[in-house]
Amino acid sequence: MASIKYYISRAVKSDNERTEIQLRFCGNRNFVKRALTGIFVTASNWDSEKGMPKDKRSTKFSDECVEIKERLECLSKYLLNCWNEADSESISDNALNQWISDIIWEKEEDSAFVNGKKKQVFVWRIESKAYREEVAIRQK
Repeated sequence: MASIKYYISRAVKSDNERTEIQLRFCGNRNFVKRALTGIFVTASNWDSEKGMPKDKRSTKFSDECVEIKERLECLSKYLLNCWNEADSESISDNALNQWISDIIWEKEEDSAFVNGKKKQVFVWRIESKAYREEVAIRQK
């Protein structure tokens, strides 16, 4: 079964320095790759043990930790889905970077019930460029 672990660079020297979150994707023993996510976080807001941003709503360095965490969870689901749809025997070495470069991040507003009251919430969604091109071709 494929797995994903997130981490930040060890080269970060100070707690107030922003760094890009990196990932290690392990599809099987022949496909273990590292990649950059394009998502940034301040080093002091990163929980190395959990491999996720700290559970803070407001932070000292204005990171939206809850939003970053949601984006990473969305990214995990997307990459695992890509892996499950791919033929693991003939997958290219560059597949992980291709999947990540195809991502288009969209933030959608949706309504949800919180404590019995209807509120507007934002939901992160990933749509790949390849999927959009495929849909555009079908519509022609």
